[in-house]
Amino acid sequence: MLPMHAYSGHIEPSLARIRSGLIMMKAKSRGEHSVRICLAVWLLGAAWPLLAQDQPRPQPAAAVTEIRSGQAAASAAGKAESTTMTLSGQLSLSSGGRPLRSEEAQDAVVYFRPDSAIAPIVPTTPFVIATERKTFVPRVLPIPVGASVRFPNNDPILHNVFSSTREASFDLGLYGRSEGESYHFTQPGVIRVFCNVHHAMVAYVLVLDTPFFGKPDAQGRFSLKGIPAGPGELFVWHERSQLWRSKISDGADTEVKVQLDLSKRRVPPHLNKTGQPYRRTRADEY
Repeated sequence: MLPMHAYSGHIEPSLARIRSGLIMMKAKSRGEHSVRICLAVWLLGAAWPLLAQDQPRPQPAAAVTEIRSGQAAASAAGKAESTTMTLSGQLSLSSGGRPLRSEEAQDAVVYFRPDSAIAPIVPTTPFVIATERKTFVPRVLPIPVGASVRFPNNDPILHNVFSSTREASFDLGLYGRSEGESYHFTQPGVIRVFCNVHHAMVAYVLVLDTPFFGKPDAQGRFSLKGIPAGPGELFVWHERSQLWRSKISDGADTEVKVQLDLSKRRVPPHLNKTGQPYRRTRADEY
């Protein structure tokens, strides 16, 4: 509704016209039907501006404005710039200058450590290294810091699992077939695992402070995907070679070729869990 003062310009002349009409109606004879009709039409035309003023006028539709957060706008405008990268390559092995079979590369571990530290993702279920035919399977196992490893015995003889490595020194005892024990690894490092009964049994647990790691396939190919784009360092580890490392600085997908010469012994010199040399026993004949 409009305020009263908004009608003042129309009310006064219109009322005057109405009063004039009433006077004319009284002057005429009541029997003059046609005059009454004319007067009614005339009065309706005089009052119409007042009735029209009282109706609400339609408002124009408001324009719709799309509001985006800075992150959404940046995502829409800058999708061309990737936030992850892939590091892939080929690992070749040799010993004394002679190339080795590519299958040997499966005992290597490839891992990337970004300059901006990222906490490893720890799985809820433990990893597994089993004893089979007096061998640890797998021989090499990379895990994130905080993970556990279970060591089940699948042989019909007794086995022991121990390590004297500074970052993880433990002795899981002697146990038989279908039994097993676990150990929780809390510090990064290369953990050498042995059996106190069999000198030739050796395994390596690489406890890593990065979630970006893997092992080459039987052809020596490797690929680390989903790595945050940015600087860092790529490592290739093998038990019989020196650690290979290379700086990654451009944050783009990178293809590398790695050549390692294996010069260390497959079974490293070591003592039993009491610090004494191993003695040959009947268990070694299995």
